[in-house]
Amino acid sequence: MSNPITVVGTVTKDPELRFINSGKAVIRFSVVTSKKKKNDNGTWEDSGTTYWDITAWDVLAENAADSLSKGTQVVVLGTIENQEWLDKSTSEKKSKLVITAQHIAVSLKKSRPKTEQFSKKQDTWSEDAPF
Repeated sequence: MSNPITVVGTVTKDPELRFINSGKAVIRFSVVTSKKKKNDNGTWEDSGTTYWDITAWDVLAENAADSLSKGTQVVVLGTIENQEWLDKSTSEKKSKLVITAQHIAVSLKKSRPKTEQFSKKQDTWSEDAPF
């Protein structure tokens, strides 16, 4: 059984969109998260960095390919699974955690919404508003 997880972080490189033989879209990318803490001097420092491998399928994969690029701050909701395999060259058992995304959203915490690009001057109405 898969465990639900939410990750908020930064896309580390441009995602790779591919199509499997059946024509189904799949995208893979990685997200980095950093934990910060205040040190004794009162300044913030990294206290741990984690890289998360993300996979998404179908329409979500295609939409992510159109919306994400290196440096994008994202929120990923999905399930986490441990994938295991045998290394072909060493015959050593390997494993990694992979998130299969059900939802991906661009975080607005550090991004600049398009509405800020417009002038912040007050619009004036030539007549009374209809409400």
